[in-house]
Formats: sequence, structure tokens, C-alpha cells
Amino acid sequence: LWHGGEHATPVSTKCKSEDRLLLAFCRVVRLVHPAFEMQHVMDCVDRAVGGRNSVLSAEKLRDTLGRGMMRVEMLMALLSRGNEICRNSNNDKGGNNTVDHNVAEAWAERERIFMGMIGSVQ
Repeated sequence: LWHGGEHATPVSTKCKSEDRLLLAFCRVVRLVHPAFEMQHVMDCVDRAVGGRNSVLSAEKLRDTLGRGMMRVEMLMALLSRGNEICRNSNNDKGGNNTVDHNVAEAWAERERIFMGMIGSVQ
């Protein structure tokens, strides 16, 4: 879902088809029952923010946020989906946790890292 690597086209020359593609991906991520696993969400967030290296991550996040509104919307959709999956799993009264405890902890770590980076990206 996330493909914005080093060779992505700059905002000034970016074609509109990429925005349409990202919009379509946003809609898929926001579906009630999307056809992908939590690990896919975490992998996409890692690619968008540069992984767990805080120095590289802040620069990568700054780059991601500067590449256009659709990338920001995609990142927010991914973050919302991950949070929703973990929250619903923890509140499942039937004991049918859909997210492994280790995955939930990994997601919580990504949220902490992201929130820390937001403060440094201005």
C-alpha cells in the first residue's frame, strides 16, 4: 500500500494518477473489513515514517508530509486503522482477540515513536 520510496516523483511534477491511486488505497484501508492483515498496516507505517531509527524517521516523516495531501491522508488512514484494530481486539468481550499481544505491543511502540516524531517535525 505504501510505495513512497527515495525515487518518488517530487510534488511539483507528481502526476495526478498517483493521487488517484492513493485515494483508492485510502478507501481500501478505511473499509470496515479490509482485505489485509495488521502486519501490512505496520509495514506501511514503517515505510512511511522511515522505520525505528529516530533520526532517519523524523527526516523521512518530514519528506512524507511534504509530498502532498494524499500521502498525509494515507498515513492518517493507516494510523487510524492500526489503532482501531488494536482497540477493537482489546475490547472484544467474547475473548476472540484478533491481534496477538506481541503485535499490539509493536503497534503501541510505533504509535509512541510517531507521536515523538510529530513534535520534532515542524
